[in-house]
Amino acid sequence: MLNSTLLYKLTLTSFISNSPLLSLATSSSRTNHYFKSLQLSHFSNTAFYLTNLQSATFKDSQFSSFLNSPIVVNGNCTELHDIDLPFHLDFQGTCMNILNTIFRNVHGEEGGALSYISNTIDMTIDRSQFLNCNALQGGALYIKDTNSIPLSTNKIIVTYCHFENCFTDNPNTSYGGAIYCRAHTANFRNNNFTNVYITKDGYGGAIYAEVAEITNKLFFASFNTCSVKGNTSFGGAVYINLTTAGLVNMSYMSFSNCYAVNGSCVYLTKVANLEVNHVQFSSINGEYISISDSANATCHFGTLVFHTFYTTAAQNFFQSDQPSITYISSIADKGMLYMQTSTTLLFNPNFMYSQYFVLNGSIYPGYPVPIPPNASIDLDDYLISVMTPPPSQTATPAATALPTRTPVATPRATASRTPAQTPVATPSPSVSPNITAAATLAATPVATKAPLGTIPIVFITIACVIVTIGIVVAIILLCKRGGGCNFQFRRNPLETVTVNSATKTYF
Repeated sequence: MLNSTLLYKLTLTSFISNSPLLSLATSSSRTNHYFKSLQLSHFSNTAFYLTNLQSATFKDSQFSSFLNSPIVVNGNCTELHDIDLPFHLDFQGTCMNILNTIFRNVHGEEGGALSYISNTIDMTIDRSQFLNCNALQGGALYIKDTNSIPLSTNKIIVTYCHFENCFTDNPNTSYGGAIYCRAHTANFRNNNFTNVYITKDGYGGAIYAEVAEITNKLFFASFNTCSVKGNTSFGGAVYINLTTAGLVNMSYMSFSNCYAVNGSCVYLTKVANLEVNHVQFSSINGEYISISDSANATCHFGTLVFHTFYTTAAQNFFQSDQPSITYISSIADKGMLYMQTSTTLLFNPNFMYSQYFVLNGSIYPGYPVPIPPNASIDLDDYLISVMTPPPSQTATPAATALPTRTPVATPRATASRTPAQTPVATPSPSVSPNITAAATLAATPVATKAPLGTIPIVFITIACVIVTIGIVVAIILLCKRGGGCNFQFRRNPLETVTVNSATKTYF
């Protein structure tokens, strides 16, 4: 570690300075930097300003009460993570990772918790919390590709994260109450946003994403009380600006109490194909979903669940500025509640697969989905690998009827306790209905079951011996409690028997 920096168990509860706590760049003599178990709070400025680093690692650390973004990155190859995870995460080839990290009460101009501005964006944020974060742009995260056209290799993945009480407060237009993202590819899944908003005019109360591709990457997200509060507002929860026309698949999402003038839940641009399936809405007023600049788009609507259905919801559910959009009533006709046109909602009489969702034309079981061991795994491949039931798990009508045959064992056991009545051998009208039923069932294929194996027979024999011994012991004990017994069995009617020292003759 001759060219490395090590900082371990540093605790600072107050830092007032016009400069960052530590600035690191390639020109430094040390290129590898390792930070572990840092507890930093109440900073007036950035803690770490990183520029073009070869390697920087943060582990087991917390950042709270910052007046500026705790971490500012202007370069590549930064890794932040918590090693105390119950599983292994492998992010090969990723320049920056934030894993199981907490940011609380932090503030910045661009990204309250993190500002990452570079011409190379390759980043994963997984299982982290962002609490009470605010900024002028990107309340918690500000990730920006500085190229005029984002490189195809530049991507951002945000998975299994919780954002709460994050917002942007800008006298001018704001973008992203929690996340501002400009990259080639964005992948948002299994995230929760609560009370996330833009105080004035803006785009994306929770997420603003300007990307070329978000295909099949917006899954299992929850948006609760997300909004853009200005009069010029787009996307109360999500605003996605596709730079090239593409597919947006929204599956297993929920929106509650979200609002914007245009698209209270979602606002999309340049959409070629939109799929909305198994999405829940609660207390949504105004336009639910809006799209623009999307000529000749095709919109598929599957299962939709409305917990609070306002009177104008049917008219305001979907809005578009393009008259050439094709509306498909439901995905593979399996939707529970679906759209027939842009202004009418109808119930689908076919409820067979309402508990499933459709992915690339195939039907898979519904939520919840197990957490993948590696957040870099593409969700499509992971869903197919863990959610496709093998043939042995496929239910058949014959299999579902099998439990009704199990009572056969009960009447057969009853008959065995009364061997004098052999209903199967000598059936007669006087035999009870239950015994007759046992005789009928005995003729069914149930009697053709394979015989018991050797081990069960051995156990049954041992059990019978134990029961017999127990009965004998019980009889002996009962006799002793009655004063004791000393007798001999008679062999003939005149045999003399001695009982308690008295001689008696039986006739």
